[in-house]
Amino acid sequence: MNTNGEQEHLLVCISSSPSCAATIREAAGLYARLGGRFTALFIETPNYALMKDADRNRLAQNLHLAEKAGARVDTRYGDDTALRIAEYVRTGKVTRVVIGAGAQPRFRSLRGRSLTERLVSQLPDTSIYVIPCRQDNVRYANFEGRERGTAAAVFRDTVRTALVLLAATLLGFFFIRIGIKESNVITLYFLAVLIISVVTSRKVYGLLASVLCVVLFNFLFVKPVFSMHAYDAGYFVTFGVMLISSFITSSLASRLKDYAEQMSRRAYRTRILLDTNQMLLSANTAPEILSVAGRQVSKLLGRATLIYPVEDGKLGSRTVFCPEEKMTEPSKEDAAAVAWVLQNRKRAGAGTSQYPQAQYQYLAIRSPASMYAIVGIRAQDGLIRSFEYSICLSILGECALASENERNLREKEQADMSARNEQLRANLLRTVSHDLRTPLTSISGNASNLLLGGDSFDDATKRQIYEDIRSDSMWLIATVENLLSVTRLENGDMHIKRNIELMDEIIEEGLRHLDPRKDEHRIKVVSGDEPLLVSVDAHLMVQVIINLVNNAIKYTQAGSVITISSSKHGSAAVVSVADNGPGVPEEEKKHIFEMFYSGSSSVADRGRSLGLGLALCRSIVEAHGGSISVCDAAGGGADFVF
Repeated sequence: MNTNGEQEHLLVCISSSPSCAATIREAAGLYARLGGRFTALFIETPNYALMKDADRNRLAQNLHLAEKAGARVDTRYGDDTALRIAEYVRTGKVTRVVIGAGAQPRFRSLRGRSLTERLVSQLPDTSIYVIPCRQDNVRYANFEGRERGTAAAVFRDTVRTALVLLAATLLGFFFIRIGIKESNVITLYFLAVLIISVVTSRKVYGLLASVLCVVLFNFLFVKPVFSMHAYDAGYFVTFGVMLISSFITSSLASRLKDYAEQMSRRAYRTRILLDTNQMLLSANTAPEILSVAGRQVSKLLGRATLIYPVEDGKLGSRTVFCPEEKMTEPSKEDAAAVAWVLQNRKRAGAGTSQYPQAQYQYLAIRSPASMYAIVGIRAQDGLIRSFEYSICLSILGECALASENERNLREKEQADMSARNEQLRANLLRTVSHDLRTPLTSISGNASNLLLGGDSFDDATKRQIYEDIRSDSMWLIATVENLLSVTRLENGDMHIKRNIELMDEIIEEGLRHLDPRKDEHRIKVVSGDEPLLVSVDAHLMVQVIINLVNNAIKYTQAGSVITISSSKHGSAAVVSVADNGPGVPEEEKKHIFEMFYSGSSSVADRGRSLGLGLALCRSIVEAHGGSISVCDAAGGGADFVF
């Protein structure tokens, strides 16, 4: 807190100056004493695009040093550095500013007051710490051309300048020939300066064109022609005004072009960030999120990008995103850098102090608690530019947040599944303990009667007792079989072994294992004209037939007709088990396949049910990729179709 009770906000100004590293260290020490917030600000001017690679790399190193010191790096755009810093100080509630002094770009003194002096005058109420440069003999230049040293660029700009001046001169001769005054030729040369400033890559051509236009106009169009003299003394004023106007025109055109390029880069980066947000909203799995990260980083930087997923602290197989088919195989240094990032959760590789000989720079997609992936960015084309690096970090931060949300959602789903499983176990235990007690008691009582008074029972009584014991035992066996099958399916332990089977044989096998009360009903099997072949697990499909037919036997009156039919519809086999019983009430149809739901039919009082049979049928059918439903039969009753 400062003396006004506000939180301290320390701002350090970043540049490509060789002395900037010392400024950052001084600011970091001040931040350690004061606390609060710490920001590193870089003002990107139009001249940024003209920096040499050495200055770019030094700027990237300074930004990384500020990050290591705990600063949040921010970038602003404009041609007036002092004004942009002052605006940031006012809007960001900065309480102290740290700026370096001493090492200045060449020719800075020609521009009037220094950056430090202008900043002090614009921020009279802000504490400004000026760190003197300890390398007073160091000078750096950030006005080098983007293509300096390439003969092709110099030749191209020279040819363009010459052609524009030639076209303006020829058009001037045409004007003179048709009687237009030479004063109108001046506008042609103004236009030529403007065009040259736009079509060339460096400002020097616009300035050179300004001088050449004055010389050409004087030499070719002012009497005496083909000399540098003029009869009219007023022409010297014209030449001076023309030269000054040309300089201004050239400077304004160059500045507008630089602003247009700068705004184009900002729009491109903004679009990439917006696209990243949209893509992450539709990404539902961890691989999809990491794929978005790889594609967007590769698109932003135009470089080969590697993604190494991290799961439970272990590195997964890498995915390559290569926009220009310009892929370089990682070296042993790269493998060591990836392992270092995995262990330390900090960046490594090219451009860093850890494994600088690597061909890629490696960054971590991580949250404070977890690491989700490691991103490798090809660095053989030079280090990542500062503004691109900040956007890249934003993309990786968005992907880390999306990965965190995806993991939290997955863990929540697992917790919900565990809760459902616990509820299932509780319901199962409660239902089994209640419903199994009755048949077990019946079996135990009948067995005791036979042991204690079996000799006094006649044959009919004994046979009835035997039937009751057998009926209760068969019910227990069927219930336990359904219970085990449902448990295996719910846990994913039951493996489906598909084979090509005849549907008629499956139905026939199922009819051999029906409830003993099947003789009280009339069971019909209706098949198509052609054999129906299906790819199923025969054992599980027989269980479906048994459960559906037993369900019809249980819930229909004696003497009812149960019809089992099979047919082919397109590429699917359709099996129907219909009866002419009381049917299923409309309000129960949506619950009838739920576990532990046994319905409320008055016909079912002859038997007991845990509500597992139809639930098992649904699980088996859906495990085969099919579906099952219930509807009203044509002649009344229920029709189960799968």
